[in-house]
Amino acid sequence: QAAAFNVNFQRAEGYPIDLYYLVDRSNPLLNDLFHVKKLGGNLVQALKGITESGHIGLGSLINTHPEKMQDPCPDQEKACQPPLAFRHVVKLTDSNQFQTEVGKQLISGHRDAPQDGLHALMQVAACPEEIGWRNVTRLLVFATDNGLPFVGSGKLGTILTLNDSRCHLENTTYKRSNEFDRPSVRQLAHKLAENRIQLIFAATERMVKTYE
Repeated sequence: QAAAFNVNFQRAEGYPIDLYYLVDRSNPLLNDLFHVKKLGGNLVQALKGITESGHIGLGSLINTHPEKMQDPCPDQEKACQPPLAFRHVVKLTDSNQFQTEVGKQLISGHRDAPQDGLHALMQVAACPEEIGWRNVTRLLVFATDNGLPFVGSGKLGTILTLNDSRCHLENTTYKRSNEFDRPSVRQLAHKLAENRIQLIFAATERMVKTYE
């Protein structure tokens, strides 16, 4: 016979958690560098308060364009590399190394609106071995004070190839933003769900409605 009953459960104390902190270092994030480091420190303390088996990693997003670099192609004999949009700084590890590296981060002087947030988020989700994701609860915090461009905007730069949702990190850096269009929000959501990653937007007040 059918029966209705209640079930109560709670997560085991000290359950391991992976948290990746992706920082938008363009135009200046969260008003100044102090807030970038403070948020990183707060994440570490919060993680320690939840579990003794917490790993935390760091990635940075910076938007530069070759025409705005002082010397974009010093060696004319070689093909110029595209601007570095996303760099994987610290593989998921203990909090001490993370705090050391986040303290080294600088704000970019670049003032354009961000162009590669979707690229960076996709790489964090699509590169489990490089990022160091364990088979545990996975959190991705994206700290930014800007919005995200939509898929198809790459056509303005004659980038017509659809994003393939695959990992393309080369020596911890994504250098193929001039080859693939940005992933769609749908693509990113699918990849995050596929890899069981929960995305959290740490956005400034003026961008809250955008991300909602």
